[in-house]
Formats: sequence, structure tokens, C-alpha cells
Amino acid sequence: MSLGYIKSMLSVVVVSFLPLMSYADDMQTGTQPTGTPPASTAAPATGTPPASAPASDTSAPASQPASTTTQPATSTQPATGGNATGDSFHQVCVKSWMGRNADVKNKVDFQNFGEKYCTCAETQTPLDSNEAINMAAQVCMSRTLLQDAADNLSDEIGLNEVKDTDFNEYCMDRWELVYPNMDDNDKKAAVGYCDCAKPKLLELFKKSSDMTDQAYSKAIDDVAATCSGKVGK
Repeated sequence: MSLGYIKSMLSVVVVSFLPLMSYADDMQTGTQPTGTPPASTAAPATGTPPASAPASDTSAPASQPASTTTQPATSTQPATGGNATGDSFHQVCVKSWMGRNADVKNKVDFQNFGEKYCTCAETQTPLDSNEAINMAAQVCMSRTLLQDAADNLSDEIGLNEVKDTDFNEYCMDRWELVYPNMDDNDKKAAVGYCDCAKPKLLELFKKSSDMTDQAYSKAIDDVAATCSGKVGK
């Protein structure tokens, strides 16, 4: 499965960033941010015709970032500040993330994942164009998949005890949490991503006890960049 297909899967969560462009505009105008606008998805990699889908859709990912009528923000203020309603960048991002799928089976896991994803997004600002949003989505989705899988492995198994099969299971579990309706091609891409990350992270886990938290987290982000082809801030 090509790297391009993996990138398209990672970028589908761009819908979670759509309100943030409106949020950045609100920083400048002082108006209340609007809710998540509907987004239309481009034709998926499998060649099926394009179909219109709301921002809460978690079906098979599209090959292009969702389009939006929201105009790019021109504000130079940091997106982490407050707006007219007092909501922070992180709060707006998490609310949008949770709106992606109202019927998610494990809402606690889904929200925890979204909070990590949005924390990453705060470091990728300014999100002042569709290109910047798409880049941030790919970078943060890749990082969060591996960070969350590693956190769960550490809590439930212990990093020194992790085996190949354990990593496969936990990595795919994170993909399925975000994309519960993957088709065969999507699953192949997810498996390819996990296969790329597995040897690098298993080696990292062995060294983790001799690393600072910052160095360990940075190493995971480096693996995420390698396996997704996207290097963020």
C-alpha cells in the first residue's frame, strides 16, 4: 500500500479542524464561532464517485481534504487564545472532534484520543489555510496514533514486555477507534503503517527506561513522521 494512500487516510480528520479557521476569524472580529460546517469529500482512493457527507462522517477516508466555504483566517494572533465566548482553541477542537461520531462505542477512549490530537494541533498553528490544516491533520493524526498506542501498551502490558503481536493489536485498535468503517484497502494501509512503525517502536521501548519523557515522546514523533511522510513542528 502506497505512502500516498496512508497520507489520504491521515488527512480525512481534517474535518475536525474546520471550525478552527472560523475560530481564528472570531479572534479578529470578536464574533461567536459557528458550529461544524458540512464538508464534502472527494472521490476516495478506491475510485468510487464523490459523495456529500457531514463532518460527523467516519466512513472510509477520502484522498483529498474536505472542502469548506469558510474563508481562510488572516489573523496573526495565536489560536490558543480566547474568543468572544471564552472557548479556547483546545476546547473548540475537542468539541469538533467529538462531533465526528455521535455513536462511537468507547466515548472515553475516543475523547482521550481527541484531546491528544488537539494538543498536538495547538503546536501546528497558525491554521490559516486549507493547506496548513491538512498538514496539521496528517502530522497530528500520525503522532496521536502512535502516542496513544504506546501509552496503552505501557499501561496494560509494560513497554519491556511488548511483543510483535501486542503492537499489531494495539496499533490497529487505534486505527479502528478513529475509522470504524474501514474497507479492505483502508485496512491494508493501516496495517502497512503499523508494520512501518513496529520495529522502530519495539526498539525504542527497550531503551525507554533510560530516556527522558521529552526524548521518548520526540522519538515517537520521529517514527510517526517517517511512516507518514509528514514532519510537523
